[in-house]
Amino acid sequence: QADFLLYWKETARKGDTAMKRHDLHLHTALSLCARETAAVPGYLEQARKLGMDTIGFSNHVWDSRVTLPGPNPWYEAQSVERAMEIRKTVPTDTGGIRVLIGVETEFAQGVLGLSEEAAVGLDYVLIPHSHIHMTDFVCPHEVSEPAEIARHMAGTFRDLVTRGTAAIRDSGTPVIVAHPFCPVARDGAGQLTAIFAHLSDGLFEDLFGRAAEQDVGIEINLNVFHGNPGASLYEDTYYRMFAAAKRMGCRFSIGSDSHAVEELDRIRQDEEVIRRSGLEDGDFIDLVRL
Repeated sequence: QADFLLYWKETARKGDTAMKRHDLHLHTALSLCARETAAVPGYLEQARKLGMDTIGFSNHVWDSRVTLPGPNPWYEAQSVERAMEIRKTVPTDTGGIRVLIGVETEFAQGVLGLSEEAAVGLDYVLIPHSHIHMTDFVCPHEVSEPAEIARHMAGTFRDLVTRGTAAIRDSGTPVIVAHPFCPVARDGAGQLTAIFAHLSDGLFEDLFGRAAEQDVGIEINLNVFHGNPGASLYEDTYYRMFAAAKRMGCRFSIGSDSHAVEELDRIRQDEEVIRRSGLEDGDFIDLVRL
């Protein structure tokens, strides 16, 4: 761990353009999918142990001012008001760790679950396009084959970064695509390889070029790597994807997607993932730079 922390101290000395050691994708118990013990004080304590500079809380929301595209009891319970209760739990003394408040909303059937009004005052907004386990909400139930899943995710990514985020971007709040092209509940090695076989470098360059044009950030989601960021599976999937995004000028953030305090330990994978992705300090969004 000493060598690991030394790497980040050396990085921090590089000057004003250095990336902060950060995690912008933490869930507390205000997200219905997180553990009841997931709370700000515990995350802060663990972040200090890990030598982190910045953490961001991104609980799930669907803004009641935005009509749901069909019934979804889970998101009906995830109001903006509920998510903003997080502010009451952040202590005045955070031990030198910068705490950011964002949300993770949804992009379902072309509808973004957050209004421009709600976005104002947030530090950032995470928006996934790949929650395909939410059938007939995010993804039609008939989409099941690898080629169909690839085509669906490509379409939702394109719509999200061009049309879906326009109002939020206009509000001045940074927008980041959460776990891009991570087909939730379809991420077995065989399925992932089959899906990515239908996602060419040319397609990625087109899609990520659109993201870069709109200044939409791209999340490196450490949960995707399942504790083994050097696995050969990722060479032809996510590292290939991140390389295309970098070529097109995208900016990145890191997220552990923690739903429990102990899951913040995933951040230990970030050095390996950053190195294998060929990313440098200047490739990260301004929000996480010194």
